[in-house]
Amino acid sequence: SIVTAILRYVAETATIRMVDEYEQTDVKVGFRQGWKYGWSRASWRLFLINFVTHIPALVLFVILGLVAWWIISAALSGVESALINSLVAGIGLSFLFIFITAILMVVLLLLRDFAWRITVLEGAGVMESLQLATSLVKRKWKSVGLMWLVMIGIRIVWAIAFFILIFPLMIVSIVTAVGGALVAIVTPLLT
Repeated sequence: SIVTAILRYVAETATIRMVDEYEQTDVKVGFRQGWKYGWSRASWRLFLINFVTHIPALVLFVILGLVAWWIISAALSGVESALINSLVAGIGLSFLFIFITAILMVVLLLLRDFAWRITVLEGAGVMESLQLATSLVKRKWKSVGLMWLVMIGIRIVWAIAFFILIFPLMIVSIVTAVGGALVAIVTPLLT
């Protein structure tokens, strides 16, 4: 998973730089030059931006763990009213924090995409990129909102297409696995 993460950030950096170069000069870059573009400090910054934008999710898991600990300790105390109160309050707090974190993550992941481009193309640092991305989103909120809706639509279509393609392949895999198992069982019995 570490190698996959490294390759992901290198590929993201290379893709952003290669597309920018193609838009600027109409020159298509090969794999080797793309790899050189990707293998840079900007890849590390992409990782750090991704880490910063996922901090609310980490905080949510800590809060949910504390709520679970609160409910478990109330259950172990043996007092039924404390268990009921902690259970109701814990579930309510959990849903509240999940809702707040979900909204915050949608905004932060939108900012992350812009911050990645700012980091790679302008060489800005992590926090500077996030600040510039925030100001860009504030200035162009209509265009950003439209882009966000288009990206959600593309992700939904991609998920449906993925399911449509994977489901038949799963059936074929199961049929061939059963056929292979039958051949493996029947062949020794016949000889």
